[in-house]
Amino acid sequence: MRVAITAVRRTAEGTRASVKLRQAGLLPGVLYGEGLRVPISTPKSAVASASHHRGYAFLNSLVSLKLENETFTVIPRHLQHNPLAPADPLSVNFLVYDAAKGAKVSVPLEILDEDKCTALKRGAIVNVLAWRVLVRVKGEHIPDSIPVSLAGLKVGDVVAWSNLKLPERLKACMTPVKGPGVLLLNILGSKSKGGNEDEAAGTDAATTTKAAE
Repeated sequence: MRVAITAVRRTAEGTRASVKLRQAGLLPGVLYGEGLRVPISTPKSAVASASHHRGYAFLNSLVSLKLENETFTVIPRHLQHNPLAPADPLSVNFLVYDAAKGAKVSVPLEILDEDKCTALKRGAIVNVLAWRVLVRVKGEHIPDSIPVSLAGLKVGDVVAWSNLKLPERLKACMTPVKGPGVLLLNILGSKSKGGNEDEAAGTDAATTTKAAE
């Protein structure tokens, strides 16, 4: 279900004005888009609740922002928190979202199937090179995360953007000109401990034969 937040146009900007807004339980921010920039304030409780419930995915969420007599479909941007109280938001902006044109969003990776990766069971580790990927997305749905399966991976294997099976509406914004695309993670470790099952099986067989001799 889409989050709904009501905004109020503000006339005063600057540090003093922002302090007064926060004291009144409001967050300063800006509604912006193509040819649009409107200073606004939003209820701190509504933003804090949505941010807490959605986590990092809040910044990928489509929000219905009501301003006066108009409702905009927006994406939260530049959400700032109190460094001494991470759950306490200080300000937030909103970008007007056009489903036909799309927008750039930073989507976190979701690592799956660790229990199906034999290399990890033998002591290898997952070296994550990019916890989030900047993508351009179109349409009415923005993913909360991008699933990455570790099933069957061996030591030395890498997972790149090009290895993922994703809808056409998602396009990586950091893909190099050459190569497999954005590298997301790789499996590190000693092959004798975390690698190939066939190599391990061969080593065991050789050891057994030598002992029998």
